[in-house]
Amino acid sequence: MIERIGNLNAVLLKRSRTRSVYFVEEAPAGRAAVLKLYDSGAEAVRECEALDACSGDPHVPHVLDFFQTQGKWCLLTEYVSGETLDVLVGRTGPLPPAKVIDVAVDILAGISAVHRSGYVHADVHDRNVIVTDFDRSRTKIVDFQHASKILRSGTAHSIRSVDARRPVLAPELATGVIDQRFDIYGAGYICAFLLLGASPLDPNATLNTGASAGHPIWNVVHKAMHPDPAMRYNSAGEMTRALERL
Repeated sequence: MIERIGNLNAVLLKRSRTRSVYFVEEAPAGRAAVLKLYDSGAEAVRECEALDACSGDPHVPHVLDFFQTQGKWCLLTEYVSGETLDVLVGRTGPLPPAKVIDVAVDILAGISAVHRSGYVHADVHDRNVIVTDFDRSRTKIVDFQHASKILRSGTAHSIRSVDARRPVLAPELATGVIDQRFDIYGAGYICAFLLLGASPLDPNATLNTGASAGHPIWNVVHKAMHPDPAMRYNSAGEMTRALERL
């Protein structure tokens, strides 16, 4: 069903407690776009500012417009064509370690760009990464509504409350204080998910399970998903180098 929002014809894709997401076939820029309607101005501004900070990086959607209409805050971004990782794995099953490494390295390039821009994405998992070119292992990271600005201390305040979807998000979420290593945990989770073809219920038990059991990539996953942030890789670049050495 097409809805008229401002001067755009939009089709509802999904709705959550605080926002609605629409597909716009033809935006003013002359291309397909995604329109997000927020109840919270603070949440809308936060996502827009985080995306703007990463502007120009190919791993992050471009902001096309930001406006208010019908009492809602509206963020218009480019439409990213492809499949989220959970949809991809649902279609293909587990991926071989070599492909997981290629995909993870590209995701980590996006995470690195987010960190250089002064933010922690804070929600890196299989449903927030879209594969735009599977053969070339190209990806984009989406959904920045939980992104947190990195303070001078090097830490960030978590925007969200504790989420029960463990182990999707790192355990320090419960403290309300996170840093760049929070996203490293997310990258490790994605690797485990792609290798197993399912969510790893216990990250510490995944070293010897599935078709990839025994492959050294699990040592990288184990380190990235360590419950103690101090035991993880300190940066996306460090984890990338560990994967590339494989």
